[in-house]
Amino acid sequence: IKGKLDVDAEKGISLIVDDLVSVETSSLEGGASESAQQKPESVLWLNAGRLDDEAFDEFVNMISNYEGATVCKIVRGDKRYKLPTGVNYCRGLIAELRTFIDEDDIKYVEKT
Repeated sequence: IKGKLDVDAEKGISLIVDDLVSVETSSLEGGASESAQQKPESVLWLNAGRLDDEAFDEFVNMISNYEGATVCKIVRGDKRYKLPTGVNYCRGLIAELRTFIDEDDIKYVEKT
């Protein structure tokens, strides 16, 4: 993700996302990569397929406010995105996610 951080006296901190990096689907299908085999990780999967472009931009900006250690991957149509910083998986994030997508579109997969 490329973007800028903005601090407003009334609104607080906001992050404007200019670009998301697409994840290659070939690495998701078939065999797992070496790094995935070495280090299993918890992943928050979000299905944003129903969001239009404007809502998707707002969605990603909102998620960026919850920077943390949990890997976050977003599915939108045939594209998959991975946030480079990860998210803080907490009740506040889940509550805000539900304003954009259904609860069924939020999946947390714990590392094994």
